[in-house]
Amino acid sequence: MGRAHVEFVQSQIVPWQKTLGTAGRLGVESKVLSHDPETGACTAIIRYPAGWTRGEEYLAADEEFFVIEGGLEISGTEYGTHAYAYLPAGFPRSSATSANGAVVLTFFEGEPLTHQGKPPAGALDDRKLIRHIDTYTAPWGESLVDPLLRSTVQYKWLREDPDNGEQTWISCAPPGYRHEGFESPMETHPYVEEMFMLAGELRGNTGRMTPGAYFWRPPGILHGPYETRLGNFCFFRFKGGPITIDWSDEKIRYTFDAPYRPALPKEFRDLLANPADSAALY
Repeated sequence: MGRAHVEFVQSQIVPWQKTLGTAGRLGVESKVLSHDPETGACTAIIRYPAGWTRGEEYLAADEEFFVIEGGLEISGTEYGTHAYAYLPAGFPRSSATSANGAVVLTFFEGEPLTHQGKPPAGALDDRKLIRHIDTYTAPWGESLVDPLLRSTVQYKWLREDPDNGEQTWISCAPPGYRHEGFESPMETHPYVEEMFMLAGELRGNTGRMTPGAYFWRPPGILHGPYETRLGNFCFFRFKGGPITIDWSDEKIRYTFDAPYRPALPKEFRDLLANPADSAALY
């Protein structure tokens, strides 16, 4: 079955819950943005209260995260605002604390559980470990994929899986960005594309995304073209393989004011009547 298509939801309408409090994150609140009922894998915004702390434990599933605001300390490493890490299953945590609280965009590749004590020998795949990246100081680069995306968009490449090549990056598009001209082909991907908008806005065939917008797009979904009047700052993941783009043969004129036409599972459709706080970032 896998995860349902989520395109797109403004995370501001999703209520804070204690759902991860029984899965190795006692005392936190979270907004679960997508979930795989078969594997337990999920994407969530986790809110850690000031003074949160955990003792010695290890991860049961790979955990990838990006600190939206605040800070965490894990096994002596400090993760401030916009810090990034990929901590594989079996990663030992001698401690985990948040002195002043934190809000963290988090991706679990299985049930988000932890086990007390030290991990068994050989549990950690060191090839996958990315202990810490300060994305403020990480260099900007260009698209590695397609000339249509190279123009003025910049990228910070954070991760490439050593086995299947799937990737994580941050992108920054300037105000007025379009793929090309006033017309562009639509696009599809052979792998899952996942995105969370950190700042700015993006306009496409399913409406206008603003900070807090999230999508989980299964393979083969036709989408676009896109443009932004204000620019944007977004966090992307490709799951199952590297970013690969197939363009449609026909070019489509940009629609700057397309209505919101989401593809959402029932639990999110039921929330659409909730007013979104436009001043909130998530």
